[in-house]
Amino acid sequence: MSLIIRNIPPVAFIREEFMRLYQESKFTAAKQQTVEINALQFLADEPSIFGAPDLDYIEKEKEWYLSQSLNVNKIPKPVPKIWQEVADEDGMINSNYGYLVFSPENQSQFAFCMSQLKKDPYTRRAVIQFNRPEMVHDYSYRGRNDYICTYAYQFFIREGKLDLIVYMRSLDMIYGYPNDRAWAQYVWDRMLKVLNKPKKHLIPGSMVWHAGSGHIYSRHFYLLDHFSATGEWDVSKKEAKHEQQTT
Repeated sequence: MSLIIRNIPPVAFIREEFMRLYQESKFTAAKQQTVEINALQFLADEPSIFGAPDLDYIEKEKEWYLSQSLNVNKIPKPVPKIWQEVADEDGMINSNYGYLVFSPENQSQFAFCMSQLKKDPYTRRAVIQFNRPEMVHDYSYRGRNDYICTYAYQFFIREGKLDLIVYMRSLDMIYGYPNDRAWAQYVWDRMLKVLNKPKKHLIPGSMVWHAGSGHIYSRHFYLLDHFSATGEWDVSKKEAKHEQQTT
């Protein structure tokens, strides 16, 4: 086995680590209490950490990503508040991941990875770059506040399996991870599909996640309280919040 999975913790372990930090009140950030783990690495073997994924939103975001539009006003209504907050006055942003992965204007990186993997299954060049040096200026261009969170995806073919490694600078464990993982899953599945034409020869391997910072903001601590009380991690956010308010 090329990926040393036995040394990479699963989501269940990461979930318990965040709970430990929360219960021990080991917070970061002066203005807002935040539970944070730096240099985080885990096996992305579950769709969320705390709180059920919002499947309706995930589909809307995927639709927008696949449009490759850099304008948040093209997101199926209602446009999420977070996207409105990071966009400039015209609705323009940097972080349409479909544009970054597929667009010819961003070097057709998915197609490049596919060609590299077909030419040499043992290549280490099958990398999709999301970020760029110009981000030091682009993140705030014309009033934006959008510093792309993902650095890169990297694909490996080893022992008949297609593995995906995701590298991020910053990861909101509640809202960011479920949505980002769903998109990574889509790209991974699509790569597997194109590589298996005309004849299937690969199966899914592992998805491994790296994040410089994985964090949970205080506004989502109610999900940790719910998990502590019930052991349920995949409860809907609405249900968990309602239960907290009525107890």
